[in-house]
Amino acid sequence: MTVDQIIALAASVGTCVAAVFALLALRESATQRKTSYRPQFALKRQTLYATGFDSLENWAVEKSEGAPLESSPRYNARLFNIGLGPAKAIEITWKFDHISLIEEVNRLSKQNGSKRAAIMRNERTLEIHTASGSRAGLFLDGDRQTYDFALPYHVEDAGLQLFVPLSFVFLVSMYFMEAFAEQK
Repeated sequence: MTVDQIIALAASVGTCVAAVFALLALRESATQRKTSYRPQFALKRQTLYATGFDSLENWAVEKSEGAPLESSPRYNARLFNIGLGPAKAIEITWKFDHISLIEEVNRLSKQNGSKRAAIMRNERTLEIHTASGSRAGLFLDGDRQTYDFALPYHVEDAGLQLFVPLSFVFLVSMYFMEAFAEQK
């Protein structure tokens, strides 16, 4: 093999190696382009303020500082799509252990000797039996929310409004009421 042929062979091998690296770089660039347009979600930090209550008949919660009190509050959180691409067919499911929380609230109520309420869970409802003899119920149907789409934050900055299930708000409220009953 002559020097000219060796140089030509080395140049050919070098060109092939450069072409392979260029192909790998293009594939990586395409992968990054796809992932950068994927939706990504973030929750906005929110502070909640609550007021105390002595009986279930006066159940009220303040949603934000200075906001008026209202019965059976609907807490919400804002969910923002901070990715560059839109999201469609969004389904959000709230999962928490109803049964353990009910058992803990009833245990604390019994331990404190308070007869405020007894809570029972049926198929899709919570039954609340108050000391005054009244009964109330909450449906456990707010655990799933669906949205058609969410545009990126730079296009639409309103975000999605997620409602915290009333059953969760009620059980946590009852838990705190019973847990801190001795401190009154």
